[in-house]
Amino acid sequence: MPNFTMRYIWKEEYPHEYYYPNHDHNFYEMAYYPVGTGLLTADGKDYPLGDGYFAIVPPDMTHCETQHLDAKKVCIGFYCNEKLPFIYQKDYSQKVHRIVSEMLKERNNLTYNSWDFLGIKLGEMFIYIDRNKHTNNKAATSIIGHIIIEVENNYNKRISLKKYATQLNISYDYFRHKFKEITGESPQEYITNKRLEAALNMLSSTTLSCSEIAENCGFSNSAQFSKMFKEKYNISPRQYRKN
Repeated sequence: MPNFTMRYIWKEEYPHEYYYPNHDHNFYEMAYYPVGTGLLTADGKDYPLGDGYFAIVPPDMTHCETQHLDAKKVCIGFYCNEKLPFIYQKDYSQKVHRIVSEMLKERNNLTYNSWDFLGIKLGEMFIYIDRNKHTNNKAATSIIGHIIIEVENNYNKRISLKKYATQLNISYDYFRHKFKEITGESPQEYITNKRLEAALNMLSSTTLSCSEIAENCGFSNSAQFSKMFKEKYNISPRQYRKN
């Protein structure tokens, strides 16, 4: 079980948009928005905050942050005796919100052993975070399985990948990560490969023109189809059919 040592905890309010430039530090830092929204960029990737989301940045990871208009943010700095990964989650159960509120109350009324108490509360928070991670991963894996079936049945139609992330109530970056973890391909790669496999079959088994095959398989036009087909199979659709 990790041991946590508090460095600070405070609540910030922003009556206007505010930007923290790129920086890093030798401790962990958590950003949680009970009110309003912000954007964290860590290790070159964007993570929207607010609406129950929080992020925990490990030591020495370069990051910057923008707080949007009228945002209220809780910032927690701490040390840990074990190495923790970058964490980006949503507080579905509101348990993190409850613990953060208790920690702020203790910080505003410091007494004997308050900092030890705050370290214990931080450990309690991480138990919930770890539980949520496994619960959310299991749920996301199950739902993404259904999405894969839907993609296979509708690969030739216009597909909104962001719609699926919204259905899962997760960020699009996390959706792409989980999809690739399960299939070995990004969502867009998976859809494109399904379309190309269907086109390959049509070239062999039908007399449809390349334009008709492109349309039937969901490509924008025959030029896009030909380009992607050649990139994957190192031969043009017409040459493949001749062979």
